[in-house]
Amino acid sequence: MFSYRSLLTVLGLTVAAVCAKSIDIDVGEEGIKFEPNTTTAAVGDVLNFHFYSATGPHSVVSGSFDSPCAPAANAFFSGLIDGNDAGNTTYIINVTSTDPIYYYCSAKKHCQNGMVGLINPPSTNDTLEAYAKAASSVSAASAPSAPAGGVASTVSGASPTDSSSMDMNMSSSMYMSMSSSMAMSASSTGSAHSSATSAAASKASSAASAASSSASETSKSGAEATAGVKIALGAVLGGMVALMA
Repeated sequence: MFSYRSLLTVLGLTVAAVCAKSIDIDVGEEGIKFEPNTTTAAVGDVLNFHFYSATGPHSVVSGSFDSPCAPAANAFFSGLIDGNDAGNTTYIINVTSTDPIYYYCSAKKHCQNGMVGLINPPSTNDTLEAYAKAASSVSAASAPSAPAGGVASTVSGASPTDSSSMDMNMSSSMYMSMSSSMAMSASSTGSAHSSATSAAASKASSAASAASSSASETSKSGAEATAGVKIALGAVLGGMVALMA
């Protein structure tokens, strides 16, 4: 029998996929700095660090306020990345907590010279300015022994300030996964119910595939990409209604 707990789980994942933000952070585009160096992100949001070659190589390492220019336990680390003029070499992090995340560049003296950033600034005095001031007196920055915690990639032809294609691919992958889950749920129901549900799941999968195909066309506007997500979302929700019937 279909589990309504499963339905709530699928619905939660669907809403999260639509509400998630894609946040772009430029690395070394205009000097030895992150731009913006402070931002707010919710759980489920995606951080896209775009690496530029002018002042590189650079890295992104998560740290803690009390130990500037040093990696935190279980830190994410991009490794040293040269980047390019277009800024389409990226390092992608999924946000899993609303706790403050201090980060820095471990290359040369970049951290000591102010190449630091902060996600979700706290309400305390542990500000980015205070972190940068403490970092200026560190003798040498350090980093994990190997890249960890994120995904590095180069997107050919993509605009560094337009992450709709990446978001669409991520969202459509989630939709395809959810439609597969609906199909599995259908197999445990009656034959008539199963047939209707399987059809809805197939419709959801087709819509997700179409959305993913649209996302791969870099000429698509952000509005068109959003429309694709909504189409896929509608198909998935339609499938869930069929499960409840």
